[in-house]
Amino acid sequence: MFAKKEIYILGAIVILLIGGFVFLGVYLKSDSSSSGDLVSVAEISDFDWIKGDRGAKVVLIEYSDFQCPACAYYSGMVKQLTNDFGNQIKMRNWRQLRQRRQANRENSGKCTI
Repeated sequence: MFAKKEIYILGAIVILLIGGFVFLGVYLKSDSSSSGDLVSVAEISDFDWIKGDRGAKVVLIEYSDFQCPACAYYSGMVKQLTNDFGNQIKMRNWRQLRQRRQANRENSGKCTI
């Protein structure tokens, strides 16, 4: 069984660790940019294929792969969004995933072009 002194030392270490994590969380959060402006994730050039109006304020960027089961599942939702909102959104689809498990991903992507 631990002596009182050892329990106090162990408690102090735990408190210091928790305090350190809280300090790092606050420090890292305050160091990030909080200007309030949205940052462009990927610029859409004039040469990119998009669906919808190029002047739309809402941009949907989809990353997909033809052999990805999750991409197949969510494709119905994306199709519904583009049908519901029409030209109010512009959609850019990226088919350049870097997953090793699909052996035919490069050829599948080339077939879509």
